[in-house]
Amino acid sequence: ISEHGDAKLEGTTVTSSGEIRGAHVRVARSYVFGPESIECSVRLETSDYARVMSIWSHGRKWSELTSAVEMIPFMPMQPDRKTPTAVTTAEGAPLTAKGAKTRKVRIDRGGFGVDIETEAPATFRLGKADTVLLELLPAGSPPTAPDKVAATYKLVPFGK
Repeated sequence: ISEHGDAKLEGTTVTSSGEIRGAHVRVARSYVFGPESIECSVRLETSDYARVMSIWSHGRKWSELTSAVEMIPFMPMQPDRKTPTAVTTAEGAPLTAKGAKTRKVRIDRGGFGVDIETEAPATFRLGKADTVLLELLPAGSPPTAPDKVAATYKLVPFGK
C-alpha cells in the first residue's frame, strides 16, 4: 500500500511513485494507455528513509525483501449482482489462493472484462478482498534488494 503524491500524465503515460507503508521501500509505477491495452510496470527501490537510516547503521540492510506481490483489484460480482465474477487462468482453470503459473489471468464479468497478461509465465493467485496477486518475489526468497524487483504486464479488455 502506497500513496503517490507525484502522479503525472504526459501524453498517454501516467507515472507515479511513493513510499510503501510499513516498509523501507519505494515503488515507481507507469501506465501506458494504448488503443488495445494498458501496459503496466511496477519497480521497487530503496526508500529515502532507508537511505537516511543507513547513515547511522552502515551494516544493516534496511530495505531487503523476502516477498513482494502486485495487487490488482476486481469487482466481485457481475453486473446482475447475483453471479460472482469468474477469475481463471489462461488454461481455463479457476484461480485459487494457492496460485498457478501462467501467462494470463482472465477476470470475466459475464462476457466482458480484462485479461492480465505477462510476457513469460508468472505466478498469480487469488488474494483477499477481491484481488488478483501477481508474484514479484516469491515468499521465502533470500533477502533481495528492492531494485532487483520489477514486473511488467498488460491489461487487455475483451467482450461486448
